[in-house]
Amino acid sequence: MSNLARQLKIAFVCLAIAGFAAIARGQDLPLAAPPVTSNTQDPAEAEVDEQDELTFRDVLAARGVDASQLRHMFDDRPFSLDERETLERTLAALINLPPDQIGRYAVKMENLPGFMADPDEHRGKLVQVDGRVIGCRGITVVPELHERLGFSVIFHCTVAVSVGSGEQYQCDVFSPIAPLQWLPRADGGKPELDETVHFDAVFLKRAGDVAGTATHRPVLATRRLAWYPKTLLGEAGFDVASLEEVAPEGKIVTSDAPAFHGLLSAMRKLSPAELQSAAMDTLSHREVRGTSLEETSRRLMVGFMADARSWRGEIVQLQGIARRALKIHVDDPELINKYGTREYFEVDVFVEGPFRLPGFDEVVARYPVTFCTSELPAGIPEGDRLSIPVQLSGVYLKNWRYTSAKFVAAEAGQQRAPLIIGGALERTPSQAVDSGAPWGTREFALAAVLFLLVLAAAYICWRWGTRDRAAAQRRAIVLQKQRE
Repeated sequence: MSNLARQLKIAFVCLAIAGFAAIARGQDLPLAAPPVTSNTQDPAEAEVDEQDELTFRDVLAARGVDASQLRHMFDDRPFSLDERETLERTLAALINLPPDQIGRYAVKMENLPGFMADPDEHRGKLVQVDGRVIGCRGITVVPELHERLGFSVIFHCTVAVSVGSGEQYQCDVFSPIAPLQWLPRADGGKPELDETVHFDAVFLKRAGDVAGTATHRPVLATRRLAWYPKTLLGEAGFDVASLEEVAPEGKIVTSDAPAFHGLLSAMRKLSPAELQSAAMDTLSHREVRGTSLEETSRRLMVGFMADARSWRGEIVQLQGIARRALKIHVDDPELINKYGTREYFEVDVFVEGPFRLPGFDEVVARYPVTFCTSELPAGIPEGDRLSIPVQLSGVYLKNWRYTSAKFVAAEAGQQRAPLIIGGALERTPSQAVDSGAPWGTREFALAAVLFLLVLAAAYICWRWGTRDRAAAQRRAIVLQKQRE
């Protein structure tokens, strides 16, 4: 019996090891989904909301840009250094206000001629503008003001605007955020700009020359110009300039929300074929396309980890093994109203190596990618015990950091993984679909095989034990006969 017990213990230990191995494959997964929400209401905004019949001038006044500051803007003359402090204060107020809470105060662009006719009456009000950027340059802010203002460069954009009543203006628009593609190149050449934009802007003054004979130009300040270029994403309604506000590598933060949810919305308007075609163009242009999608995926992973900034906003395609698919509910009413996203799915995909990633001393066998999409296709269920080979196409956003069980156990900080927002996710036909339940088909099959092996081992041990007892009995009989 001792031999049988010992053999059974060995068999059950093997079964336990196999079970722990199945669990361990999920140690790289996030312990919680990334919370991608807009800013909560700002205290200054909450304070002015308690009053009735407020204008945006009240919001500016609560942030230090009151009537005394606005009086430093002088009409019918060019913008001057004497007016720069008021401009900087206004931009600092705008950049610290939640974007979705600014638009409620804006009047339609048809009101712009009235602003120009009586600038004193409308100075500090907010107006909606649709136009075309035809020029842009950067103005450096003195280093002493960087921390106080929250930005180091002011972008001066020339925007051509046509109002429905027939008036046409060339507006001087100042913003702390603008796409780098609009700026003069390193060789001094200027890009030919004719880019469609939309923005809400504070009316500051009516500019002209000292004599007042030059064509008047509205001077406007805005947090950011929404940009819709003639590209696949721009024509799908995605504000490409929102990528400029995505925080550098790290946790998901509120400034990521416009780009994150804007991409989810745009992806719903694009077909998988359009995304895959655009991805192939990107891979060829960036010279990372390999002889197979597996090789291309490895090259992309190295690119994401080595130079995240240059890859942001690129449409890519890769393959891997989906390990988990979770539904994330959006609770922010402003995000739901603006982008139409009430829920999305977070799919954790592992790209197979081996490859050497920047920042890693050893060769990596596989590495996770977080893929967010508005819907799961047929054949890919929800669940956290998946093992499904997939192919995905989407827009690379950033490398985000999250807490995983593996890194907690190793006290090694947080896991870093590329975050891709997509619309095209499909299961490759090489493998049947696993169940999304905690114990799927693969797990049950593994457990069944191990159980049968345990039974077989127990039977063999029993047979050996029976044979040993019979042999012992025969030896005892022989010895007894010899004594007789």
